[in-house]
Amino acid sequence: WFWRFWKNPWFLFDFVVVIIGIVSSFAVALPAGFTLLRSFRAFRIFRIFKKVKQLHAIVLVLISTVPYVLNAFLILVLVMCLYAIFAVEFYRDAGCGLDGRPAFLTSRGECIGVEYFGNFSRAFYTLFQVLTGDTWSEAVARPLL
Repeated sequence: WFWRFWKNPWFLFDFVVVIIGIVSSFAVALPAGFTLLRSFRAFRIFRIFKKVKQLHAIVLVLISTVPYVLNAFLILVLVMCLYAIFAVEFYRDAGCGLDGRPAFLTSRGECIGVEYFGNFSRAFYTLFQVLTGDTWSEAVARPLL
């Protein structure tokens, strides 16, 4: 039983995690990698997928669908890029007055067209926000673009 324990990678992983837990309970400062390894204890639940055949079959089907989902994601990104290019061309000057002064300002003091559709990355991000209904990042990520 002793050698069988040490040859199993899951048992070795459990052993390392337990040793790190014991060492850290004595208030010994461990490098960041070791403390990160302790958080991987949650992945031990994946061992059950090997034991239960139905769960194993579901996981295999999910893994086999990944390429198809990535293809659909790629098509979505291409369509979003196309519409972002159109948005830059059509809406870049939206909200700007005829005399060059902004008619409609955003909370950051820019013209609406420049703020949301001024270049490709801003238009793509605006399109992403509209498609996902995302509004919380308006004050966080928008100023970085």
